[in-house]
Amino acid sequence: MTMIRLSKVSKSYPHHENLIENATMEVEEREVVVIAGPTGSGKTTLLRMMRGDLAPDGGSVYYDGRALDSLSSMSRRALKQVVALAEQVPILVENRTVRDNVALPLRLRGVRGAVLSERVDAVMKMLSLSPLASVPVEVLSTGERKLVSLARALVQNPRYLLLDEPLAGLDPRTAEVLLRRLDSLRKSEGFALVVATHDPMVVSRLRINKAYRLQDGNLARMRDPRVLFVFDGRLR
Repeated sequence: MTMIRLSKVSKSYPHHENLIENATMEVEEREVVVIAGPTGSGKTTLLRMMRGDLAPDGGSVYYDGRALDSLSSMSRRALKQVVALAEQVPILVENRTVRDNVALPLRLRGVRGAVLSERVDAVMKMLSLSPLASVPVEVLSTGERKLVSLARALVQNPRYLLLDEPLAGLDPRTAEVLLRRLDSLRKSEGFALVVATHDPMVVSRLRINKAYRLQDGNLARMRDPRVLFVFDGRLR
């Protein structure tokens, strides 16, 4: 069984010392893991270290038992195909269509022809993006841009899908639809889902295997995901 494991990782920035201190966590195949924390607590940094986009100052990150800092550049590139990230603010290629953006990760890997078309069409259908295939991304709504970013991550057929504040900027109805689709896709596609959020709707709508709270540099596992939030929606 593959696993992503963070062992006593720490990270500081010049403007924020000890953003993360000695954080340890594990994500196994097909799990749903939530990392809750207020804005600026380091959730995005944690996801980026998990994927190998950012090196920790201390500690180690492991994928399938191998430390990421020991991997070759080729192995690191391969890792990004199985550990996909959808950013909080989607970074899309402007002046290109929805379909062009969804297909981009496969094109960068040299995938062409029928294989590319079939995978792109399948993912866009899953997320109800097919009617928008030829629409330029700059005219999309916030929710539609989120879906395009999610499709671009899913088209790689990842084992692990990392989502950074997936509900940020969405109205409640759109957020509800997105969570339902995520839950359905997770079951059909078989990937593990890691969600960094400060939105209690994630806890109430997803069946969570592990829950962590990141605050003041400390990452703590919570026995009951419901204690991450109080009834007014603020972090406990």
